[in-house]
Amino acid sequence: MRRIADVVGGRRAAACKLWQVFNSARQHTPRPPLASVRKIAAAVHRGGTDDAVRYGTDLGLPVRLLLKREFGPRGDRAEHEVADVLTCVLLLRGPAAPDRLVAELRRHQLTADHVLDHVAQEAEALAHETDAGAPHPWAAALDVLDGGVEDTRWRAVVLLLRARAAEGAGDSDRARSLVEQCLTLAPSLLPAVRDAAEYELCAGRWARAYELAESIAADAVAEPLLPSLESLRTAPTTAGRVARNQPCPCGSGRKYKACCSNTDRAAADHPLSERAPALYAALATFAQRGPWAHHVDRMLACAVGAPTAASLCTDAVIFDCGAGAAFLAVRGHLLRADERELLREWLTTPLDLYEVTRVRPGERLWLRSLVGGPRQVEQRDRLFSLSAMRLDIVVARLLNDGTRLRALGALAGPSRDLRETFTALFPEGPVPPGGGGAHFPERLLNAMRGSDDMEIISGDGGIPEWYEISYARYDDAARLLNEHSAQPLERALSSVGEYLRWVEEQPARWLQQTSEDTWTLVGRGEEHQLLSLADIAVGRRGKVTLSVSSRARLEQAGEVLAGILPGLRETGRSVTTAEEMLAQSRTPGTSKDTEHRAWLRRFGLELPVPRPRQVMLESYFLPVPEDDPRLAGAVSRELAVENMLNNRNGADGLTLAEAVAQGGLPRARAEAVIDDCEWRRAHAEREGRDAQALPGSEELRGRVGLSRGR
Repeated sequence: MRRIADVVGGRRAAACKLWQVFNSARQHTPRPPLASVRKIAAAVHRGGTDDAVRYGTDLGLPVRLLLKREFGPRGDRAEHEVADVLTCVLLLRGPAAPDRLVAELRRHQLTADHVLDHVAQEAEALAHETDAGAPHPWAAALDVLDGGVEDTRWRAVVLLLRARAAEGAGDSDRARSLVEQCLTLAPSLLPAVRDAAEYELCAGRWARAYELAESIAADAVAEPLLPSLESLRTAPTTAGRVARNQPCPCGSGRKYKACCSNTDRAAADHPLSERAPALYAALATFAQRGPWAHHVDRMLACAVGAPTAASLCTDAVIFDCGAGAAFLAVRGHLLRADERELLREWLTTPLDLYEVTRVRPGERLWLRSLVGGPRQVEQRDRLFSLSAMRLDIVVARLLNDGTRLRALGALAGPSRDLRETFTALFPEGPVPPGGGGAHFPERLLNAMRGSDDMEIISGDGGIPEWYEISYARYDDAARLLNEHSAQPLERALSSVGEYLRWVEEQPARWLQQTSEDTWTLVGRGEEHQLLSLADIAVGRRGKVTLSVSSRARLEQAGEVLAGILPGLRETGRSVTTAEEMLAQSRTPGTSKDTEHRAWLRRFGLELPVPRPRQVMLESYFLPVPEDDPRLAGAVSRELAVENMLNNRNGADGLTLAEAVAQGGLPRARAEAVIDDCEWRRAHAEREGRDAQALPGSEELRGRVGLSRGR
C-alpha cells in the first residue's frame, strides 16, 4: 500500500528505493564480509596468526579455527581452502534464505571432504560448548538446508553435521544412527566413514571397523586404527572347549564342528589383553575430535622441535584435558564391561620417568622408575627394544592390558643429557592424570624439545671474545721469541703417568714454539690440564699477530710480549663476540626456538625457555706425539676423569667419592652422574664418533668406591 501511495503521489524515486530495501531483506542472505575472510585466511596460512586472531575474533570466528596447525605454513591446507572453511563457518552461524545459503555454501565447497572435515569438527565443538537443552548455534541454518535440497550428497552432509552436533552434545547413539543414514546416501563421504569406523571399533564390531578404516587407509586418523584391528577382525579360536568330532553339547546329536562350532566362535570374545590396544586406539581417535582438537594443537605447539613427543601430546589430551573421562561418559555404554573397568583403571594411572636398565634387542627390555615408581618393569616389545639402549630415559604411561603393563600410548625418549631437567618435573614421584601442578603437560612437552640456542663459555670463566691483534714489523721477532721459549722436550711423553708428573714440574705460564713461525703461550689449568692461552705468529717481514679468546688472556699475553718484544706497536685489532660467532653459524630463519615461542604466545602460555646448550671455547695443549692418538685419548680421558672426581658443582656440593661415602640420596645422585658418563660413551660409539677420550664408567666407579655397575 505504501508503494502505491508513493507512485500516485509522484514520489517515484523514493518508492523505488523502498522497494529495493524490502526486496533485499526478503530475498538475500546476510553475507559475511568475504574480503575480510580472505585476508584473515591469508594471514593464517602465512603464519601471521596474531593478526588473524585479532581480526577474526572481531568477525566472530572462533580462535581454535584460526590456530589450527593444518591451516598454517606447516599445514596441508591451501590458502583458498582455509578461506572456504572460515566462510562456511560464518555462513552457518546465521539464519538465511534457502537459495542464497545453499548457493554460497556450494561456492565455498562445503561438500568437499577437505572443507567438510573442518566444518564438521567445528559443529561438534560448538555443541560441546553449548548448554544442555539449548539449540545448536547452527540449528537455523541446518533447518534451512534440510528443506528443499534434493541433492543426495547435500542431504548426507546435513546428516553428518547433525550427527556431529549430537556427538558434541553427548548423544553418541543418535550420532551413530545419523552417520549410518549418511553412509547410506554417500558411502564414500570420508568424515562419515571415519566416524562409522570409530563407532564400530567402540562397539567391538572389529571386522566392520577394519573394513571401514581400510577403505580410507591413507587418512591420518583411520590409518593408526588398522594395526590394532588386524588381529581382532577374525573371530577368536574356541579350541579346547569341545573336540571338533565330538558330539555337540547342545544335544543335537551332530558333531560339534557341524553344529555349534561357528556360532560359538562368533559369540566368543578375544582376551582383554588383545582388545586393550584397540581400546586405546579408540581413545586416541576420540581425543582428536572437534572438542579436543584445540587442546591437541596447544600441546603440539609446546612440542615444536620435538617430533618424537607426538604420543605425549595425545596422552596429555586424554588424561589431563578430560578427553578420556568424556569418552567413558559418552561411549562407555558401547564397550564391554571388562573394557569399561579397564578404562577406569587407566584414567588413574600416572605418568612416570623411567631408565632402561637392560635390553634384549628384538625381544624385550627392562625399565626402572627414576622418581619413585616401580623398581623394575619388563616390556615385551620388539620395536621398543630395537630402538632403546641401556640407560636411555623414557617418559611413559604404562597401562595394564589385563595381564601386564604395556606402553600402549605415551612413550617418548628425551636425551639423557636432560635427565636432571626431567627429574625436576617429577618432584613428588609419578604424576597422576591432572596432577603435576599448573600446566604440567605443557611444561613436560616444552622440556622435550631442548633448545636450539647455544651459549659459548670460556674455560677460564671470562667472557668469550675472540681477539685478533696485528702489530707493526719488529726486527728479530722470531729470534727473540725463540730465545724466551721453553726448550722442546727431549722426547715425547709416552704414558699418562709421565704426562701428569711432567705437568706438575712446569711453571704457571711459559712460551712454547709449535712450528717454524708460531708460538703458543701455555698455562696450567685445573686438574693437570694445559691450556693454549694465546697463539703468536710472525710473518715473513717480521709482522706479529696475536690471537686470544678472552680479554683476560689478552692482558696476560700482552704482558709476555711486552717483556720479550719491547716497543711493539699495535696497528689494528678485531673483536668477535660470542653472540657474533653464533650468529655467523646460524642460517637465518631456521631456529625452531623463534617459532616455538610464537606458538606459545598465541596460546597464552608462559613456559620457561629451555636452557641453551653450552659450548666450551677452549684450546688444550698436549705434548704427545701427533702420530699417537691412543695416548692423546688416554691423557684426555684421564683429565676428564680427574675433573669429574674433583667437581663439587652437584646438588650436594660434594665430590663423587664424598657423595658415595655419605650414602642415601647423595650416593644415588653420584651413581646417576656416573651412569650419564656410561650413556654418553655408548651413545658416541653407536653413532660412530670417537669415544676414546670420554671417561669410562667402570673406572669412575672403582675410583669412588663403587664395586661395579648397576
